[in-house]
Amino acid sequence: MAGKVKCVGENQMNLRGFISRRYIGARQNSTALIVGVFTIYGIIWAVLEPIMAIVPSVNVSFSGWDRFIILISVSLVIGFFSIKRPNKVKFRFQNTTVIIEFGDLFLQPGIRVVPVSQFMHELDVVSTSLQAIVIRRFVDDYEGMQGVSKYEAALNEALSDKSAQKITRFEEKGVERFYPLGTSVILRHADESYLFFAVTKTELKGHIPPDNCDSSKLWTALRSMWDEARIQSRGKDINIPLIGSGMTGINLSPRRILELNLLSLLSTLVENGNITTGVIRVVLHSKYFEQINLDQFRRSWRVPN
Repeated sequence: MAGKVKCVGENQMNLRGFISRRYIGARQNSTALIVGVFTIYGIIWAVLEPIMAIVPSVNVSFSGWDRFIILISVSLVIGFFSIKRPNKVKFRFQNTTVIIEFGDLFLQPGIRVVPVSQFMHELDVVSTSLQAIVIRRFVDDYEGMQGVSKYEAALNEALSDKSAQKITRFEEKGVERFYPLGTSVILRHADESYLFFAVTKTELKGHIPPDNCDSSKLWTALRSMWDEARIQSRGKDINIPLIGSGMTGINLSPRRILELNLLSLLSTLVENGNITTGVIRVVLHSKYFEQINLDQFRRSWRVPN
């Protein structure tokens, strides 16, 4: 029963995505829609005209306003469903396959990159952060605080050879470890691997500063993350979210942040060669679908399908 409910839910989500991609494409590119509708209308009419000339009964039953309304309706439907915006682009760069797509980071195979703060041991983080999702996975697989303890033990083991400053932010918390920007470690849970890397000042709920990160710090952190990914990948796919949005406070549009993410990757590939024999996948949240047009992105970057 649970499997059936899940399947129905996924089908509904796919249907909504299918329709929304076409609705957004039509809304943001109305000129192309109008041109497409009239082109389709002309094609249909060019096919029907000789048929009506040969079969008079068709001309009698399919005439006047009814014919015009039906042709326009059919043309609109075909035009609407043909003006979709892509939800995925793929290209190769120096023997590396790069995919940019909308989807769920946690459903992708391979290593999943999770940006965290330089206080990497924070637990009471913003609930919508990727780090919070990883913590909840530990909690869900064990019983309450046992899951938290398992998470802390895994993180402590991963960070055991990393240096850090000792800082007291809150008297009640005492001394905390503050890691250098870009510190990157692999956190393992069950059969899953997460690449945590320090990019913001804090992810702590209620304490997010407006200058939590900036573009130059993001670049530094990304370069360190790619270096660790090269060491840890061992042929696995590497999946990254749109890093630099959300709580970083970086005043750039999602498209510019995506370009910055991609530039850091291409720069690393040029300087140091291949990172993995698997796929490198940039997984975008669906909330960015209106703001990031992958069709425009592909054309402006001359990225082939």
